[in-house]
Amino acid sequence: MKNKFINKRLSLVTILLLAVLVSGCTADENDPIDESKVQWDHYNKHAEVFIDFMVNDDFDAAVAMFDRTMTRSINAEMLEAIWDEIIQHAGGFITFYDVENMVADGYFVCDITSLHENIGVILRVVFDKNELVAGFFIMDYPTLP
Repeated sequence: MKNKFINKRLSLVTILLLAVLVSGCTADENDPIDESKVQWDHYNKHAEVFIDFMVNDDFDAAVAMFDRTMTRSINAEMLEAIWDEIIQHAGGFITFYDVENMVADGYFVCDITSLHENIGVILRVVFDKNELVAGFFIMDYPTLP
């Protein structure tokens, strides 16, 4: 029963985050990005810094990384509530485990897998061309070794 309640709450959080990203994604399609030239190490480090701010309960610093649309949609208290939901489900953060990258509609996407006490978490951190966080999603809760 508790797991069903958590899943419903997580679904609502995911829907909120999806609505924010869809409303804010207005990349310039006339300016295609050559993925072979993207400095993924830079974006991945930036994504880890964003997640580290949440791990260390510095939600003001995390929202300072948001673009204008995200800033208008999610404040530090809301981000803290989202992070608390993740921690309640997955357990405390242990370490970063893996990363996958892609370019989507002019945005730089970092899917960061992290190991937690109970289960893994895949968080999608999306950056705009100004290197600001333009989207943040809970993608999955995989079982990790």
